[in-house]
Amino acid sequence: MSRVNWKGRNKHGNFVLLRHDIMDSPAYLSMSPAARCVYQAIKRRFNGHNNGDIPLSCREASDICKISKTTAANAFEEVRRKGLAEVASEAGFNQKGGRRSRRWRLTEEPCNGQPATSDWRKWKSD
Repeated sequence: MSRVNWKGRNKHGNFVLLRHDIMDSPAYLSMSPAARCVYQAIKRRFNGHNNGDIPLSCREASDICKISKTTAANAFEEVRRKGLAEVASEAGFNQKGGRRSRRWRLTEEPCNGQPATSDWRKWKSD
């Protein structure tokens, strides 16, 4: 029985791809459960074309992962330190555009014509 419709799309909806090589890496295995949840929340917002422009704020992450805003901020920092994602653009506020949350870039995916950096492979424990 085929799981793909006639347009080549998955009939069961969207999914988040968690690669085995990342999940088996020392960087991922050493992350806290909150950081893993935040990483998965970033991955969930990646649609295949928006790497470097993935919006996710601490407030949104705290709601999604059911953690405090402080824990969410610490989890974002841990994900960044481990090399799984990096900040592509900082949050901001201006009078015309309003609020803008941080934009994230997944290091395992290409971005703006540049190849993936896979910084998580370079992470070493202290």
